[in-house]
Amino acid sequence: MAINSLKMLSISELEDVMNDIYLKTDESKIPWNIPEIPEQLIALLKNYQIKDRKTLEIGCGLGHYSLWLAGKGFDVTGIDVSSIAVQNAVKKAKDHKLKCRFITGGFPETKELSGEKFDFIFDWEVLHHIGFGDRGNYFRKVADLLNEHGFYYSVSFNEKDPFPGGTGKIRRTHMGTTLYFASLNELEDQLNAHFDFVFIRTEIIAGRQNPHVANTFLARKKS
Repeated sequence: MAINSLKMLSISELEDVMNDIYLKTDESKIPWNIPEIPEQLIALLKNYQIKDRKTLEIGCGLGHYSLWLAGKGFDVTGIDVSSIAVQNAVKKAKDHKLKCRFITGGFPETKELSGEKFDFIFDWEVLHHIGFGDRGNYFRKVADLLNEHGFYYSVSFNEKDPFPGGTGKIRRTHMGTTLYFASLNELEDQLNAHFDFVFIRTEIIAGRQNPHVANTFLARKKS
């Protein structure tokens, strides 16, 4: 099968794939499961005075970043397509005696967040799992869930990142997932309808084995 003809998984198929990964793979071997809080996220909260906000983490996985924010006084909801990941995140919250809500759902299709508003929404290494044709709807949903002038922060792989090999914009990983690699210009074009940028740039971010070239941006919902 040609790489550019890879079929995007449905939400139920993606849940099955992710649940299988979380059930059968040691946490230390899951590429995106890095418990250490990224220095970029720490700096973001400090430099832009983002604190004590009602927060949504999209693709929270095992909940490391959501729990860290909850420990800093944020009112946090984490959402992930994997029910197994969410169950583990709930357990971690109880073990650490932290108040943090975790829900299972495929964003943006989930109905669990209907009627809610957040001050800060972020996704860390999640956007490159969203197909190019679905990103417009994804960004609209983020904007709908934000309060006026709310912040949206995102980190995803740039098209020049070598992981997991090759230079194609659509790549299958050894774990059965499909990743979509975009340029800054592509992201900017899709985001302009809903957001004003505080910054948009490429950065080098830490990976489990090797660093990555990432698209990062902080944006505010347009009035």
